[in-house]
Amino acid sequence: MSSFWLTLCVLRHQSELLESTAFFVRVSIVNTNPEQLTDSYANYQYSPVKTPNGSEAATGEVISTPEKLKKLDGRPGALCIFAKLSVRVPGVFRLKFTVFETSE
Repeated sequence: MSSFWLTLCVLRHQSELLESTAFFVRVSIVNTNPEQLTDSYANYQYSPVKTPNGSEAATGEVISTPEKLKKLDGRPGALCIFAKLSVRVPGVFRLKFTVFETSE
């Protein structure tokens, strides 16, 4: 089991992200090799990794809300901490982070 932290960098107003409770991040485990898409806005897509019975490969705390903390340089930042994230299958994978905004 490993700990992961993610610094949220959003092109919108950073102060809004630091003060809002409307954001959360979900992490998922995806394959390292992308599938090329022809009719999408993105050129590549990474398929999710599943266990042999079809459930998600990621287990533990897969959702985190940003915490307002000081970064290493002393500036405030919105950090998501995934302290109890595990993978149910052996292998080499990518982590995919998806930011969601709920309506207030």
